[in-house]
Amino acid sequence: MPVQEDEEVEIGKLAIRLANAVVMPMVLKSVLEPGVIDIISSAPDAYLSPSEISGWISAENPDAPVLLDRMLALLASLSILKCELRTGEDGEPKRVYGASPICKFLTRKDDGPGSVSPLFLLRHDKVIMESWSFPKEDGFSSS
Repeated sequence: MPVQEDEEVEIGKLAIRLANAVVMPMVLKSVLEPGVIDIISSAPDAYLSPSEISGWISAENPDAPVLLDRMLALLASLSILKCELRTGEDGEPKRVYGASPICKFLTRKDDGPGSVSPLFLLRHDKVIMESWSFPKEDGFSSS
C-alpha cells in the first residue's frame, strides 16, 4: 500500500473515532450513576460477571447483564476496567471484569485519592449537556 493510501486510512480511522467520541463518556456515566465501578472496586482482586453486577444494582431489565457486558467491554478496551474470559458453570466462556488502577479515581469512597466521579457526573449532567446546543440557536448553525 503506498504511503498516501496508508495516510488516507489513518485519516479515515480518526474520522470514525471523532464520530464515536460521545460514546465513552455516556457509557462511563451509565456505569458511574448506579455505582458499578464502586461494586467492581470493592474487591480489588476479584472479577465479577455482568450478571453478578446486575444483581448488586437491582437491575429490573432482564437484558441488563447483556447491556452491562457491552458497556463494560468498551471500558475494558480503554483500560478503565480489566477483563478476563472464564468458563461459566454451563461450560461456555464468559467475560468477567475487575478494577484497573484508574478505578481508584472513579469510586465514591472516602478513603484513598480524590474521586473525579462527582466532577465527571456534573460535567455530563443532562442540563449541562443540553446547554451545548445553545450556540446553534445563537446563529452559529447554517440551518
